[in-house]
Amino acid sequence: MKEDVNETNYSPQLVEAGLLTDNERAIIANMNERFPRTSKHWMPIVWAASIVTRARKEGRIRDDFAVKSMIDELNKVRLKCGILSEYNTISIPLVYTQVVTIAVYSYCFATIMGSQWRDYDDEINGFSIPLNFPFFATLQFFFYMGWLKVAEVLINPFGKDDEDFEVNWMVDRYLQETYMIVDFMHDEHPELVKDQYWDQVFPSELPYTEETKEFREQPPKSSTADIEVQKTPSKTSVDNKTVGCNKMTVTYTAEVATCRGFGCFLKLLLRWRGSIYKLVWVDLVTYLSAYYALNFLYRFYLDDEQKKIFVGLVLYASLYTKYIPISFVLGFYVTIVVKRWWEQYTTIPKPNSISLFVSSYIIGQDERGRLMRRTIVRYVCLCITMVLIRVAPRVKKRFPTLQRLVEAGLLTDSERTIIAKMDERFPRPSKHWMPIVWAASIVTRARKEGLIRDDFAVKTLIDQLNSLRDSASILLKYDTITIPLVYTQVVTLAVYSYCAANILASQWFESSDEGKDQALDVYFPFFSTLQFFFYMGWLKVAEVLINPFGEDDEDFEVNWMIDENLKGCYMIVDEMHHEHPELMKDQYWDEVFPNELPGAEEFHEQHPEASTSKLEIPEAEAHLTSKLPPKIIVDDMVRANNQRLKKEFFCC
Repeated sequence: MKEDVNETNYSPQLVEAGLLTDNERAIIANMNERFPRTSKHWMPIVWAASIVTRARKEGRIRDDFAVKSMIDELNKVRLKCGILSEYNTISIPLVYTQVVTIAVYSYCFATIMGSQWRDYDDEINGFSIPLNFPFFATLQFFFYMGWLKVAEVLINPFGKDDEDFEVNWMVDRYLQETYMIVDFMHDEHPELVKDQYWDQVFPSELPYTEETKEFREQPPKSSTADIEVQKTPSKTSVDNKTVGCNKMTVTYTAEVATCRGFGCFLKLLLRWRGSIYKLVWVDLVTYLSAYYALNFLYRFYLDDEQKKIFVGLVLYASLYTKYIPISFVLGFYVTIVVKRWWEQYTTIPKPNSISLFVSSYIIGQDERGRLMRRTIVRYVCLCITMVLIRVAPRVKKRFPTLQRLVEAGLLTDSERTIIAKMDERFPRPSKHWMPIVWAASIVTRARKEGLIRDDFAVKTLIDQLNSLRDSASILLKYDTITIPLVYTQVVTLAVYSYCAANILASQWFESSDEGKDQALDVYFPFFSTLQFFFYMGWLKVAEVLINPFGEDDEDFEVNWMIDENLKGCYMIVDEMHHEHPELMKDQYWDEVFPNELPGAEEFHEQHPEASTSKLEIPEAEAHLTSKLPPKIIVDDMVRANNQRLKKEFFCC
């Protein structure tokens, strides 16, 4: 049994690595003898659950609610391990893999024969082209075989390919981080000190240096921001409206809010920022330059014999260009990129929910409670900023060192020293999780000091911190684990080779044969330029969206997010802590609820109708025939039964 041997043999290495003790190895080995084929990954989880139960009995865990939380987390880990094992054992059906493999290889073998040069004259222009290299057949092989290789690389991401996951590094990092959290950093956090925005509550904007002022960003506008019902004079000077601000994401939602008239989208074609023209114009100039270079070569420099060869090449290119599967390959690729782009945006950690819980659960208007609340949300914002520094070049340029974070008020000198020492010991892994551990320690301390009333609030806060840490880790994984390079190469080769071949295929030429001469001497390749626009623009969509944290027009405003995160969090946990407007009766207090809210008559809308509201049922079909037995009244049954008994009694 190969599986049995493998599971037994890896135990000594786990003992040497410190993941297993000799006693634990003996228990697993004994279990392997009894149940040799099943995985034993669940056994350490059972042991961990037993330790949690013992810790509760010994008073090391304060309440049963914490026990349940820990058991739930252990079950989640066990469930994910089980799912990963099932992915390993239940693969894509073999018949599907065989069909795809046979299709690709048989097509390639058939192309070897089908692309051979034939030793006879073509009917077109009476000329044949003896090609020594099968250019288009090789391109087809590249695309189809490359596409198959994408599947071969991704079908098992735990192998030894270049694109496979770094699982050995994960094992090392997980053990380091978990030991550090539960031992070295257990219930420890830097000294609680007032942040630099203590007196002003929250900053209007985190500072920029002279070198990084160019990265200042405007907040994104909503689609109704420019709608003015009644014009009011602006109090902002013209100079202060846009100076030093960098516009990022291009939004046009307001312009397409209503689809009326001719061409709702046509008005968008006149834009420059984020447009296809801005992205494609360099490639288009290169394309047209190459086209006209060949065109002038044919018109003015080639003799009659050379023109025949040129025409043969044009016909050859126009015949085989259509076999390049550009739409199919590019469509799938861009779909994956767009989906990944939106998922990255939704994965960016948002601190406002945690701030709301912190403000609600950590009580006290004194300096101690305020200090804890502000420090927790500052650590949350610091975690998000540290993640964005690793994924966004603009944030990296704004905060190139830890000292810049100190100057911005996100970090104190003592915290910077702790992180710097950790960087010396473990220089490569991200330290974004450290502020979250400190925040969790402050939550625990707040419970001990009575600033949090119950353990349910503690559990809620810890869950929120863990959820944010998970989002931050997923965002880092999006940055390090990209779409496989082979897929990107296949798509790029498909687009550029198609455009290069189309330069030749769209050339104008003269023909002496009747019916085969081109009717128009076209001086501009209109339709081939449109094709170039569509396919190259499609590729540019993928290039823009594949990394949305860069410096393109459509990339996310991450510097603005950092400022808004800190301002919003400080406002929630400090200025608005346990504050709300005076409770008053609303204007519908007496009538309970309004029939309709007041508003302009022109915006009055009718209640939406259900899809069956106008469906008329004929009267003959409206009456249903009951298939149930006739209704029986229980009292009548009892009365009839009593009369029958009386009759039988007296008769006797």
